Amino acid sequence: MPLAEAQSHWVADLLEGRCALPGREEMLDEIHTYRARTARRYVASTRHTIQVDAQAYLRELAKERRRRAVPR
Repeated sequence: MPLAEAQSHWVADLLEGRCALPGREEMLDEIHTYRARTARRYVASTRHTIQVDAQAYLRELAKERRRRAVPR
């Protein structure tokens, strides 16, 4: 549950405008990097479709929460 809680805090920050999403190209690059890293770490099976390194994921969410939103 700590991962779901961290995600919910990040989504709340996004909705409140306290942080921002990266640009489209940056997101696509990150998705590609993540998928390549995941493919090297986990075997290809349905069990591993949502498996993550919890500590690394929590660090990534914290980093994203620090991304400043553009003032409206």
